[in-house]
Amino acid sequence: MVLVAQTVPYPPTNGANVDRWNRIVALSREGVSIHLITWEEEEITEDQVEALRTHAVSLRVHRRNRRLYLALHPKHATQAVSRVLPKGEYEAEVRRIKQISPDVVMLDGLAGGLFGLALARDLGIPLVYRAHNVEHKYLLRLAAAESNLVNRLKLLLNAPRAKLLENDVRDFSSLIYDISQEDRQAWRNHRSAFKAKVLPTYLHPDLGGTSATELDGPTDIDVLYVGNLHTPNNVFGLRWFAKEIVPSLEGLTIVVAGSKPTPEIRDLFRGPNVRIVANPREVWPLYARARAVVNPLWHGGGVNIKMIEALVSGKPVVSTPQGARGLSDRLLAHVSVADDAGSFARAVLNRRSDGFSARQREEVMEEHGWENVVALVGDLNRIADRTADSAPHA
Repeated sequence: MVLVAQTVPYPPTNGANVDRWNRIVALSREGVSIHLITWEEEEITEDQVEALRTHAVSLRVHRRNRRLYLALHPKHATQAVSRVLPKGEYEAEVRRIKQISPDVVMLDGLAGGLFGLALARDLGIPLVYRAHNVEHKYLLRLAAAESNLVNRLKLLLNAPRAKLLENDVRDFSSLIYDISQEDRQAWRNHRSAFKAKVLPTYLHPDLGGTSATELDGPTDIDVLYVGNLHTPNNVFGLRWFAKEIVPSLEGLTIVVAGSKPTPEIRDLFRGPNVRIVANPREVWPLYARARAVVNPLWHGGGVNIKMIEALVSGKPVVSTPQGARGLSDRLLAHVSVADDAGSFARAVLNRRSDGFSARQREEVMEEHGWENVVALVGDLNRIADRTADSAPHA
């Protein structure tokens, strides 16, 4: 399988990369040969390469084209155009992949869509699309959360162009994996609806080895947030949390952990009982130390994947309605959902004494466990078999 991932999936420091990385690890352990093609946001390290090569048979990391004129492309979103390779580089990739003779191209995220579509067409093999959001709607939600006027305008301009690419990708794909039932329903009237199914995000294969004893130990963090600290929707939610909720949590120890904290986030979370943990390589020790986990997200789409990790930690979780989007009713029963500052703060104060819930952890692992990996491998094998059966015979 050729896996086209729009960002380097390791380390898994944001929700989409958690989903990608867990799937890569799981598929490789199920015997799937993964040939990974991706793009770097910043200089990739030797540790990253080593981790990726542990699970990928081959690896190509390309640089994005970040020239400003790409923002003026008349048809396609900037993120997708920036991942189109120069002609010679692309032709070399096609020649390399033809020698591998893969059965399927899996497009993980829309931003690699132009490249993934071209590659699948030129190789004459099926395309499988993993959608993380209804992307054009997600961009509009990010625009609503963005405080910088120029950045907001870029998001608004890219939203309709992303929709054009979504249409093309969904039309061409042999199978579409939406991340939630809500996202699948959003496309129910689209001509590709019959090809779509829900693929829940699943947990890292090694997570089952994390014992309840490790998670149910001494707690010195009263309130924990885990998520990236730079995208407009997360910054918006954390701004609300810092201004509206934190003053009601006086005396509690609050930890905000995630990648690339903005200067605003660093300023918002200053104080004797508030600490930022920037770019953590491992979040499970933080979950183990937490008494309660919060998700103050007000804008987003798909499934907030960090909610799955928060729930599987067995710790009490308090969220806004948007943060809990996409959870099953079974898992939603474990979340305190609050739609205003007063009820959010009260829920945190009340639930921080609940303690570790083994039942909560078990139910998350049942819904987001290994059977989803087995089902995915079965789907990929069926697609590969159909393609082989329909190929012309000598």
